[in-house]
Amino acid sequence: MKKKIFFIIFTFFFFSQIMGQNNIDNQILLAKELYGAGKYYEAAELFEDIYSNKTSAKVYKNYLDCLLKIKDFKKAITLTKNYYKKGGKNPATLIDLGNVYLLSEKNDKAKEQFDLALKEAQERPNFLLSVASKFYSMELYTYALDSYTLLKEKNPKGNYSFQISNIYSQIGDTENMYKELLNLMTSNEAYIQTCKNKIRITISENAENENNVLLKSILIKKLQKTNSIILHEILIWLLIQEEDFSNALKQEIAIDKRNDIERDLQIFDLGEIAISNGEFIIAQEAFNYITKKETSFYYKESIIKSLEIEYSIFKQNPDQSKEEVKKLIKNYELKIEDLGITNESIFTIIDLAHILAFYNSELEKAKEILLNILSKKNYSELNLAYCKLKLGDILLIENNIWEAQLYYSQVEHKFKHEVIGQEAKFKKIQIDYYTGKFNWAQSQLDILKQSTSKLIANNAMELSLIIGDNLNLDTTQLPLKLYAESELLIFQNKYDDALKKLNAIEKIYPNHSLQDNIFFQKSSIEIKRGNYELALNYLEEICLQYYNDILFDDALYTQAYIFEFTIEDYEKAKEKYQELLLKCPASIFVSESRKRYRSLRKTNP
Repeated sequence: MKKKIFFIIFTFFFFSQIMGQNNIDNQILLAKELYGAGKYYEAAELFEDIYSNKTSAKVYKNYLDCLLKIKDFKKAITLTKNYYKKGGKNPATLIDLGNVYLLSEKNDKAKEQFDLALKEAQERPNFLLSVASKFYSMELYTYALDSYTLLKEKNPKGNYSFQISNIYSQIGDTENMYKELLNLMTSNEAYIQTCKNKIRITISENAENENNVLLKSILIKKLQKTNSIILHEILIWLLIQEEDFSNALKQEIAIDKRNDIERDLQIFDLGEIAISNGEFIIAQEAFNYITKKETSFYYKESIIKSLEIEYSIFKQNPDQSKEEVKKLIKNYELKIEDLGITNESIFTIIDLAHILAFYNSELEKAKEILLNILSKKNYSELNLAYCKLKLGDILLIENNIWEAQLYYSQVEHKFKHEVIGQEAKFKKIQIDYYTGKFNWAQSQLDILKQSTSKLIANNAMELSLIIGDNLNLDTTQLPLKLYAESELLIFQNKYDDALKKLNAIEKIYPNHSLQDNIFFQKSSIEIKRGNYELALNYLEEICLQYYNDILFDDALYTQAYIFEFTIEDYEKAKEKYQELLLKCPASIFVSESRKRYRSLRKTNP
């Protein structure tokens, strides 16, 4: 009987507890809804009732927030003091009390509580972290800094540098922020990227920027005391942000020589970054350094990159002498002999074939090189496709139109939905255009306007406009036919013949709508012949007379390029790049123009 009575009492008590808890949870939910609706007085009353039955951190915080919203500082002071006693005298609660005094404009009492919280936390270190976090969240940064500093003293193995760096950032102490972040990176490599991200927003690409100078100074002082690889890497990273690739490379090479740690990967990556920024000479130094180590994993890749740079520099100078061409070919042949014919070296071999055909008129030798690759089956389909595209180009120089078109068709069919397939399709359309099949070419260009390659889409758009604007303009197609033939002759390096056709259009059809295109083609011929002033004059005519037409941005960019790389008139180059950025925001040349403009402004302010 006693057991039965006990079971009934226990069951009643158990369910009463559940019901009571459910009721409190419902009250908390309602109080939060009132708070969210801005009904702070009603929410405060309900939280007060809940708090009298359930003293929890969550209820305390919500109740305190309500009291502060309605500015009932008296009740807030009573609440914080009560919770401090009931909650195990956590010093973080004293910060809440100090905050109430602060809001009620009792600054002395506020300071008294903040000081007391810090003192108690120092005496009971297990509360230091919660006190430090509370001070930081309330933007009491001086107290937060003192708290975290005490934490570091009490727990040297703990990692609080990131929090401390944030505090220094908030109070504007950039120097100490950098020192903390550098300490954190050297002690824990897992934080390197996080710290870099934080530093990145404080520096600029300008090496003279105050923060750049400060960070560099701190790094150099630290490096004088310790030969830390991480600090070296941060200095290199900073130099790259400033686009000072020359000094970045010097640092990399110094580390490679001074330590037993191989830096070939980092030097190779730096070379690629330099290429992407047009710094070919520095990139060449990087790759040449690696090619001196025949055992390096990046030896062959560096040879390939070095040749690419040599070719890029060669192409920048249209005044190539026969001796320079032969020297370039000889270097390519020697390096390819060293590399062997592999999937990795195929593009280098394709470049050699192009140089032989387009710069030295060695068409048979160029074809033989490519056909040798195509006769074997141990290369990737994609690499073979690029060989076929180049072989098609060489056949087009020979005016072997049918065979050129055959190779282009093979690539288009094999890679129909890929960029290389779209490139092959465009080359086929160009042949139709060269041979006067304008209507067919126009219908095919509409497909390529949607190409995923911005360059192909832009080229398709330009050719489509040439055909569309001139096909039905006259009763005869002769002007467009002559112009298309001149473009093929330019491709075949037959400049005199091309000029005859362009001059014929101007003579027979003065002020024709093709005039801006004629100016542009003439400028291309004169650039290849080294007649830059004449080329600039043709381009300027486009800028003055045809500024609303599609070739305007091409003319501006070509002028800027000539001024920068050939004539070396950097002020004029900057003017043209700037004009393009302002007047042609949708141009495909915007990205490169912005980069070149910034580079010129930096080196020639």
